[in-house]
Amino acid sequence: MAKDTLDEWIYYLKNDAVLKGSKAKGLREVEEQLRVQSLTDADRQDYYRHAENDRLARGLLFTARDEGEAFGKREQAIKTAFKLKALNMDNQTIADCTGLTIEEVEVL
Repeated sequence: MAKDTLDEWIYYLKNDAVLKGSKAKGLREVEEQLRVQSLTDADRQDYYRHAENDRLARGLLFTARDEGEAFGKREQAIKTAFKLKALNMDNQTIADCTGLTIEEVEVL
């Protein structure tokens, strides 16, 4: 019977198995790897393929989110620039306030 987390790790190292209910940091990941290693070769390949597809999908979602946020910020900067132009503010000040380039402000 493991008395503390060190005992749980020692049990794993001696028995190549994780005790049920172990609370030691990192043992959940070890348990998952042991489970994957116990799969057949075909099932393990399917598992890794699924994990890679999941990683790629999350990457696409994060990229889309980041691009959407950047687009929204740019749209807001353009709206603000239009309002400042309507107040007859000079292009340099508008560029400084919005983050747009002077050339972009002049086009507005």
